[in-house]
Amino acid sequence: MNLSIPILAFDCVYNRATTEEKCLYWKIAEDLQNLMKNKSGKFAEIAREMGEAGKRLYSWERIAR
Repeated sequence: MNLSIPILAFDCVYNRATTEEKCLYWKIAEDLQNLMKNKSGKFAEIAREMGEAGKRLYSWERIAR
């Protein structure tokens, strides 16, 4: 997340929770292929949101607390 790159994650409860449901999710290989073909316009927005979430949720200060 802290790299501010778009995340395409396997669709499961854990991944949805840790990404605040702000990335693209897939369940089968075909879903992933379709995301790569059709959702690339969202990649910049997702990258920005993941960078913000990473800084907020996974900073050393927060982890230490």
